[in-house]
Amino acid sequence: PAKSGTTWVQQIVHQLRTGGDDDFGEIGEVMPFLELAADCGQREWLHPSHDHGGLTPRVFKTHAWFGHVPKRENFDEVRHIV
Repeated sequence: PAKSGTTWVQQIVHQLRTGGDDDFGEIGEVMPFLELAADCGQREWLHPSHDHGGLTPRVFKTHAWFGHVPKRENFDEVRHIV
């Protein structure tokens, strides 16, 4: 089956935003999968006021179409990585 490299991109983005921190067991612990976050006990990570452990920018993994992805009011601050 074809692979899209989503998890690989997650790793790259997390390394860029943390300067290379790899202190986690699985990438989903520091970058939630939007479609599964509630089922994995990460529902609070989806709320705009959650600080994501002090990590910036806020990032999450999703397989949703761009039009279905939740966005901030200031759309200029959103980056969609494909």
